[in-house]
Amino acid sequence: MYRYESVALLDVIAAGKMAGPRMPASGTLLAIPDGHGAPLIALESETAEEARLNTRKNIENGVNAIKGAGE
Repeated sequence: MYRYESVALLDVIAAGKMAGPRMPASGTLLAIPDGHGAPLIALESETAEEARLNTRKNIENGVNAIKGAGE
């Protein structure tokens, strides 16, 4: 299960329930199979279409930045 703690934190800050900075919240990493973070902390994509779907999944969960795993 992938979680979006950074997005939840941004929501708490935006609601004024806690003081905090403006920050990018990228949510779950995006990676190729067996890439950095895969499969534990990254959504794996074998094709461009899967990468688009995983990107949409992150956006639907409220991220304001997209983070791919580095090489």
